[in-house]
Amino acid sequence: MSEQVSLAASERQSEGKSANRNLRRSGYIPGVLYGGKDEPKKISIMEKDIVKATEIAGFATQILQISMDGKDVDVVVKEIQRHPATSRVLHADFMRVDPDSKITLVVPIRTLNDESCIGVKVSGGQVNHLINDIEISCLASNLPEQLEIDVQEMDIGDTVSLSEIKLPEGVEITILQQDEEETKLLYQ
Repeated sequence: MSEQVSLAASERQSEGKSANRNLRRSGYIPGVLYGGKDEPKKISIMEKDIVKATEIAGFATQILQISMDGKDVDVVVKEIQRHPATSRVLHADFMRVDPDSKITLVVPIRTLNDESCIGVKVSGGQVNHLINDIEISCLASNLPEQLEIDVQEMDIGDTVSLSEIKLPEGVEITILQQDEEETKLLYQ
């Protein structure tokens, strides 16, 4: 797992479209910090800090620290809103977490050996990803940055089901807990 990201934030009193625009013009991004036993707080974070943090691999799937009023709060990213044309960060939602509490979060799925698997290298096929990310449930302290699937031995016509993914200890795929039909993840 990569190094823990820490962001400095300050509480903001203003709200609304006009106040948020002014905040962005001054180099800050509006956000919300919610969850846990405390009330939700409107916060602002320096735009350059959050942009730099979003470039770190696994940013959206790790426990971050928000430093505010001399206290560090453990959080996970729930949503980062971006401008549709420029991809500029517009707003950020963070949820407080306790490392010993169970959380539900969407994590990316990464395949290994796509180009060297039997179905691609020998048979001329291609790996098709039907799902790129999946909702999991685990203790916050066990949160994986991503789930990995090795497709080295896959041939044309082979599939990988959600139940075949090797999960880290204590991690569960939430859709499998709902007794729904088996979902195919990718196929050759």
